[in-house]
Amino acid sequence: MCCRPAAGRADIATGQAQLSAKLDTLLQRQQAALDAIARAEAQVAAVRGLSEKQATALTELRLSVDQQLAAISLATQNSLINLYQVHPPPPVLAFLPPALVTVESRAPMPCTRS
Repeated sequence: MCCRPAAGRADIATGQAQLSAKLDTLLQRQQAALDAIARAEAQVAAVRGLSEKQATALTELRLSVDQQLAAISLATQNSLINLYQVHPPPPVLAFLPPALVTVESRAPMPCTRS
């Protein structure tokens, strides 16, 4: 009235195979998660790099604008240009045919030159 030892071993082998398959699935999912983390870290590093480049570009732009403003200020103080020459013509002039754009429309205020 004892159980068949071969049947018990077969059940153990089947259970072990099922556990092994589940473990393989878990390990594959874990590896997929680790790969996704690595890709995300690479993307975060790329965004940080772009952010640093943007900050550098903004700093350089601010410096350039400050230098241009200083040059304009110096030129106006030395009467090399006046403020009306600093400002570009209105954008509406770009849409007009060249025959309609007169000197008066391009420079509504007279320019003074020394």
